[in-house]
Amino acid sequence: MPKQLEKIELSVTGIPNPDGTWDVKTSADLTVNLSEYPEWTVRKGIPIILTAAQKLTIEKFVSTVVLPQAEERK
Repeated sequence: MPKQLEKIELSVTGIPNPDGTWDVKTSADLTVNLSEYPEWTVRKGIPIILTAAQKLTIEKFVSTVVLPQAEERK
């Protein structure tokens, strides 16, 4: 019974530091099913390990896109 990925949900959490920078943590929830039993599903959480460049890219996205919109709507 081969397992199949049905869905991947990504989570990015930003935690502010006193110096104005943000710590970014990422994780993913996988929804897996069996090809013979599509009604059977299981969710599994996994941490996502980022390279320094990937982390920097996400931090820049948070500071230039997400934070301005969050400030506008708070």
